[in-house]
Amino acid sequence: MALATLAPHRAISRAVPDTDSQWWQELDLIGSLRDQWSFLIAGFSRFSRNDPNPALTGGAAFFTWTHGALAASLGYLHAQVRLPDSGSRLDADLPIAAITGTLKSGPFSFSDRLRIEDLIGVPGDPWRYRNLISVVSSPTGFGLEALAISDEVFVDLTSGRLTRNRLLAGPVIGLADRVDLSLNYLNEHDVGGRPARIEGAFVVLAIRL
Repeated sequence: MALATLAPHRAISRAVPDTDSQWWQELDLIGSLRDQWSFLIAGFSRFSRNDPNPALTGGAAFFTWTHGALAASLGYLHAQVRLPDSGSRLDADLPIAAITGTLKSGPFSFSDRLRIEDLIGVPGDPWRYRNLISVVSSPTGFGLEALAISDEVFVDLTSGRLTRNRLLAGPVIGLADRVDLSLNYLNEHDVGGRPARIEGAFVVLAIRL
């Protein structure tokens, strides 16, 4: 899911390095419902080299309706963020709506996800738009389920500014019949924020129920 740091950018009272190394982890439980409906329940946390830890913790639930190459999702996310300047906690709740289009060609799958969310609890109660473009290939051999790369941009709808760009890339490993492990390199740039760049790893364990 790649769920963003929610705290707004603002002047801070202590020096914060321009670049931070972080470790992100997520557990996804995925299940099918009747007809074309499915659900996703996720728990996640993030740890920083420089900021108060855990930098972010939370959970989310999504319901998705799929018809052919299109999928529409509604969800709700709750997160607790540690503010870099003081270490105090910010609680945020995000109602989320998204639509995803997917195109398959040979061993490749291309998708474009359009997502809008309301950051309730963040000062100003801003709305945010996110656009995620992904490419997934299905290689044979080496025990890999897939190789994936994605790039996501974040836009503050209040100001109309591009605020974040996030790149993820890495393999998906099949651990069992219904269990996959995604190992991602993470590179995120926050416009006007501190840290301005985050580099690290994002590990996702997905279990299909």
